[in-house]
Amino acid sequence: MHFPTGWSSIPEGRYAPQAYRYLFFEEGPLLQFWVRFHPNPQSETTMQRTTRWLAAATLLALSAGAQAQVNQVRVWAAACANCHGTEGRAQPGMIGLAGRNKDELLQQLLAFKNGQRPATIMHQLSKGYSDEQLAQLAAYFAAQKK
Repeated sequence: MHFPTGWSSIPEGRYAPQAYRYLFFEEGPLLQFWVRFHPNPQSETTMQRTTRWLAAATLLALSAGAQAQVNQVRVWAAACANCHGTEGRAQPGMIGLAGRNKDELLQQLLAFKNGQRPATIMHQLSKGYSDEQLAQLAAYFAAQKK
């Protein structure tokens, strides 16, 4: 069995507590894990490569979560396309949402939701979203180009 560099030279006597000796020297779980996933533990490049792969996997997982959030806002915005056009770019005669001020859009959406602004259908649609979701929708449409 291969030991990582320096591990076999650590004194097992009074300097190493019993749990430490079990984990690293007496076929403990950490030693088994190391040997299994590092066929050549003396190679520093193997450890560096493993660290890079773990970092890349972590970043991928985080970016997938962020992408899911963006896709969810696009799904909510698709419900607005019937009247306000794809990505908020409305046909003539309708109100376009793309490129408008985020705070103004949010204020109007909340006014629809609270019943302060009369509407034919917007007061019903806006009640189906939380205030945070309406803020995300307002930010999405504000970020679109006219």
